[in-house]
Amino acid sequence: MRKRKVSSENLNSNLGFTLIEILIVVIIIAGVFSIFAPNFFSKSDRELRSEIRRLSLLAKDVRSRALISKNTHRIVFNIQEKIVTFQVEEAEGKVLLDDPEDRLKFINGKKNLTDAELEAYMKTNPFKPVERFSKKGPLRLAPELTIKQIELQGIKEVFKTGEVEIYFMPEGFVELAVIQVQTRDETLKWTLAT
Repeated sequence: MRKRKVSSENLNSNLGFTLIEILIVVIIIAGVFSIFAPNFFSKSDRELRSEIRRLSLLAKDVRSRALISKNTHRIVFNIQEKIVTFQVEEAEGKVLLDDPEDRLKFINGKKNLTDAELEAYMKTNPFKPVERFSKKGPLRLAPELTIKQIELQGIKEVFKTGEVEIYFMPEGFVELAVIQVQTRDETLKWTLAT
């Protein structure tokens, strides 16, 4: 049996990685990270953009439906602390809106209606939900999102809770409104204008 001499040069070259091998591994790890990192860090951003797109498309669809049907439509937002719902409603023909000050009084007064007064209002309310938009009841905003506020043209108050309606007229006119949507932790915000 012959013994082979091991030189110190051969021993050193076999014990570690070359700089090129380390760089290749780092590049591979960086490539994999760049592919999957957006999925981990921008989930809320994607959801926010998706919800904004959904609300924007809904508003366009409601406007088109109002034009075609020659009926007044509205999107009713119900903003609560833990959940935000919205639904599309329709009334036959043209519905005239109240003066902004009277409308504000009604919106604020509606919060204090008794059950009997609310039932009487619902009987005289010409607006009915449109099943095409919400077959299973009101639509929900993603749980991670909320509506910070809604501003309506001509009404000085900003709405942060309760029911708020945005009207779409048969002639194609849309009530000017600004809807601010944000994540619950307030890191991402988006503004939608009708």
